[in-house]
Amino acid sequence: LLCCVRAAPTRFAKRQAVSGSEFRFEVTWPDDVPSTDRLGFENCIAEAKRILEQSWPSAVPVHVQIIFLNSHESAAFSGYGFGRFTLTRAIDGVTHTIAAAEAISGEELHEPGEPEVRCVFSMAPLWHVDFATAPAFTEAVDFFTALLHEIMHGLVFAGLAEEREGGIVYGGGTPLAFDRFVGSTSRECLIDGGFGA
Repeated sequence: LLCCVRAAPTRFAKRQAVSGSEFRFEVTWPDDVPSTDRLGFENCIAEAKRILEQSWPSAVPVHVQIIFLNSHESAAFSGYGFGRFTLTRAIDGVTHTIAAAEAISGEELHEPGEPEVRCVFSMAPLWHVDFATAPAFTEAVDFFTALLHEIMHGLVFAGLAEEREGGIVYGGGTPLAFDRFVGSTSRECLIDGGFGA
């Protein structure tokens, strides 16, 4: 799937000058991951926090919950992980993830203490977590890249549309602001009536 931006997703309710933001990470580790094995992951999370705080323009702090599955849960989990928003809010008739709506409005719009973004990761893949070395295995997956990717799903781009044989399936509810820009390899917007369609 490609992005086919052709028009602005919303009109800003009010302009605000913001030069960065605050990200708070809440990490849940399974009991079967020793603390010595966590350091590389913690370094990746710290670097993601640094980058996000420099680039996400919001006066409202963003709470990201990261859950690592234990070995039993990881064995039953298909995939490496996923990231999701926890709520949505409409602004000017356009539905946004809660973090995007808070960034646009400049106000906290959900219950304090609740995360805006939730990411879940399996411990089954061969995660590469060291910035100083190349992966030792060709099967290794770069955790830092996966982490940023999944957080972005929770911040703005849910990515719930799927291109399948016979058409496009949208994975539920009202298409979010940035999902309306998703296009196929034929460069057509996937959601009829979406912005730029």
